[in-house]
Amino acid sequence: VQAEEVAYDEAAKRCGGNLPDYIPKDSVPRIVNMASDVGCPCGGTHVHDIAEIKSMTITGIRVKKGVTRISYKIDGC
Repeated sequence: VQAEEVAYDEAAKRCGGNLPDYIPKDSVPRIVNMASDVGCPCGGTHVHDIAEIKSMTITGIRVKKGVTRISYKIDGC
């Protein structure tokens, strides 16, 4: 897992060409890559070290109008 703050245009490129409308165009988004070249905008849950996460449970996956939403629960932070 890699996370990096990059310029908006670079972030859009890494995320398949576009970012969600709620990310301002003048921002420096944090992009997360998980074992692939395609990234996704950070969901906002930050830890200093991944070792702080004791367990993670996927609680739901929904796809609606081409958008995938993953819900999860994290213990130990």
